[in-house]
Amino acid sequence: MSAPNSPARNASKSFGKELGRLHSKWSELKVHEKQVLIGLAWLLALSLLWALVWRPLNFISNNQNASEHLIFEELQSMKIKANEAQTLLAKPQLNSSDAQAALNKITQSLLPQAQVSALANAVTVTVPMVQATDLANWISRIRQDAQCQITEATLSRALSNQSGVFWSARIVVSLPKKH
Repeated sequence: MSAPNSPARNASKSFGKELGRLHSKWSELKVHEKQVLIGLAWLLALSLLWALVWRPLNFISNNQNASEHLIFEELQSMKIKANEAQTLLAKPQLNSSDAQAALNKITQSLLPQAQVSALANAVTVTVPMVQATDLANWISRIRQDAQCQITEATLSRALSNQSGVFWSARIVVSLPKKH
């Protein structure tokens, strides 16, 4: 038990006195003033609710929506890649001679300045000067249409002028295995 004049008891009496004063001031207020104060109290309560509950929940919800959106985009990308893989698997496998013929045809059309030399299942393509976009197109086409894989590549900057940057390249390509 606390002593009659303990700090807790004094604080309780002081709080009770203040509460009594507030109650008497409240009863002195006009009805209109009471309504304004009640409205302000509701506004303060709603502001606190918004700041302490709604805003954090909305932040969490927005992050979850952003995560779901990223997952959805990744799923769509995976579906596209799966369709590309199915297309490649459905494509008939070329034999070595057909692949070399396709490689030669693609090289003649896209890189006419290239020198091609074949040795067993490997083909070396040497280009003295080529732009990066032309080389990228050639690589994409030989992978898709000739079913060849690059096993070695050496690129060096050959020239840079107003037309762009030109590269010299030596690329070793492996042909598909014979059936």
